[in-house]
Amino acid sequence: SELSFPPVDKVKHASLPKRKISIPAVFQSHTHYKQVFKAALTEQLNIMLFELAQRLHNALSKVDISSYTAVQDGQSQSQGSCAPLCNHMHPAKLVMVKKEGQNKGRLFYACDAPKGEQCSFFKWIEDVNPTQTKSTPSAVLHDTKSIGTYLRSQKIAVYEECQLLVRKAFEIPTQRYSKFKKFRNTPASFDGDSKPKLYLKLSRKEHSSLYSKDDIWVVSKTLNFDPMDTFIASSAFFGPSSNNEIELLPLKGYSPSNWRSNTCVHALLVCNASGELASLRNMEEHFNPSTLPLIPYLLKMNFNSENATKRVNKRKFTPPAMSLKCSMMSGPVSSEEAMGVAEEMIQRFSLNADQAASLMHVAQMMSSEHPRPGQEHQSFPITIIRGVFGAGKSYLLSVVILFLVQLFESSEATEGPRATPWKLLIASSTNVAVDRILLG
Repeated sequence: SELSFPPVDKVKHASLPKRKISIPAVFQSHTHYKQVFKAALTEQLNIMLFELAQRLHNALSKVDISSYTAVQDGQSQSQGSCAPLCNHMHPAKLVMVKKEGQNKGRLFYACDAPKGEQCSFFKWIEDVNPTQTKSTPSAVLHDTKSIGTYLRSQKIAVYEECQLLVRKAFEIPTQRYSKFKKFRNTPASFDGDSKPKLYLKLSRKEHSSLYSKDDIWVVSKTLNFDPMDTFIASSAFFGPSSNNEIELLPLKGYSPSNWRSNTCVHALLVCNASGELASLRNMEEHFNPSTLPLIPYLLKMNFNSENATKRVNKRKFTPPAMSLKCSMMSGPVSSEEAMGVAEEMIQRFSLNADQAASLMHVAQMMSSEHPRPGQEHQSFPITIIRGVFGAGKSYLLSVVILFLVQLFESSEATEGPRATPWKLLIASSTNVAVDRILLG
């Protein structure tokens, strides 16, 4: 039910978990809908976190980082764990081959001096300790920089030795408070804007295309990402600032008392979860029956139970097309006439079986007769048509509009003009989509 980045003992010998939560076709309430989808989305994100944790700990198990962990625990670093010395007699740095070819991804040691002062020292990582057998870790990594380079060679997006910064959104210097006396008695106006914000100052610059809004980040004080010193967050914006800082929104495990500003941390870029996080936000902020009376119909809630019926009737949704003066009617024309027009349209515009079934459903919805027992679902005031790209939804919608116009004209020819004319609203998130329907 909650996000977690599992420790080594949970992933070492485990297989990647599979999704277990199933989505029902009918929901008992909007709360039931939110619970199911929140659990399913969280489960999907946890599988991604598990997969990364497994790759991370699998990669770390292949190298010797005991010297790093000993330093973390306050012990002195042993002499045998040091990197080789270059020709300057300074510790060499670990580098990964980026050039295309058979050696791409291999690690080697090179001089750590500035570019113009580097010596010609070169040694493959596996040649540093040639006495080691294949059954033991192939390399000794003694510092965070070397561990970070190695993990990136294993396709793990790690950022070692970053800075975690805690700032207030708007900080007004004390000496200027005199100009804002009228605000001092209303701290709420400040509190809303001056909530501490979390920033991750990355240790290296990457191309902006690697980042996006709602990226999942795992931040820890240790490179083995101990759960006690780790939290999960998402990025607030589409990339780092000019200072190479990313604003983080904590999702799980963050406690302000445990994370002071300017703390040295390590970070993993897990994946982009814009779809999952946007869905979770929308459900929390906008999915409310009191403001969306269509929800019961969209969820196909169980209308047979007495409580469900009472709950829905309080805010029953009736579209204008069905709000006629005559109480006996629920649509503009008779069922026979609506079906006849629909069948004519199917032939005229060569609709396929799925398109024809959708148009017949609309015809049933717009007919004036009450549904027969057992067919109450046909009187729902909304029809949802789903289909993949190129399935013919736009074409069908153009036909539906012509069908409705013909029904309205037939109704007015029989009963005379209405006081309020029939109207059709065509809405989309883009102008192009609406234009396409109108052209059709």
